[in-house]
Amino acid sequence: RALCVWMSIQGKKAKDLPYARLLFRQKDRHFATVVFARAHASRAADAERPAGRTLFLANLPLSATGSALRSALEAFGPVDAVHMDAAGGVAASPRRSQQAHVVFAAAPALRKCLKCDRAIPLSAGGGGGGASSVGGTLGDAPEDRETLGASVAAFLQQFEADEASRARTAESAHGAMDEDGFVLVTRKAKGRSVASDGTVSMGAASDAATAARAAKRAKRNRAEANLDFYQFQAHERKRDKLLALREQFEADKARVAKLRADRKFRPY
Repeated sequence: RALCVWMSIQGKKAKDLPYARLLFRQKDRHFATVVFARAHASRAADAERPAGRTLFLANLPLSATGSALRSALEAFGPVDAVHMDAAGGVAASPRRSQQAHVVFAAAPALRKCLKCDRAIPLSAGGGGGGASSVGGTLGDAPEDRETLGASVAAFLQQFEADEASRARTAESAHGAMDEDGFVLVTRKAKGRSVASDGTVSMGAASDAATAARAAKRAKRNRAEANLDFYQFQAHERKRDKLLALREQFEADKARVAKLRADRKFRPY
């Protein structure tokens, strides 16, 4: 949504834009978040958001906090209060951004902030400086490579353990009779499922039978591969096959003609 708004205002002149664009950049990142800002205007007098000193910000990332905004915008002047609001829209839809009202102690600080043309560093928490999580979806600071690698490795180990446990559970339940006397027949990964005589257990085809079928297929593939080693052999085989088909066709034609002649009615 913010991208559409940004693209729609590209063709307008700077003096006609209702919003100013502020860039909030995270430390050690190569991108910045575009935040739309303007001076807050209210029809009625608002003591919490006084006109002339209140800055309205839209398209703030969800990781931005009030203390982080205060720390970032105090570079333009003292900040009296920061009011964080969820972005407008359907209440049931997930939030993608948030809005804020920043009240400066003096009006010149507001004008200075709106004219800012450099990237403003934004921290993840309060207390000025530090790493930022601009562009993220959580309020936590981004993890370093070592921590992220350890987290991914632990997740994969847990996933493999869960998969192995599930496979063991499925193996133990294969061919077992339940309380009602029914057997759940499942397809095993190797070979065909065949029933053993006199029992209700199910088993896979033997390894010897599977190996024999594989050897037979491999032998047939080798025979077909060695059939036309040279190109002229393939041409000669196709020519001989065509000649045989033609000879068979002529023989079938003669046989059909003979049958028709014998079927004719000869009363005398």
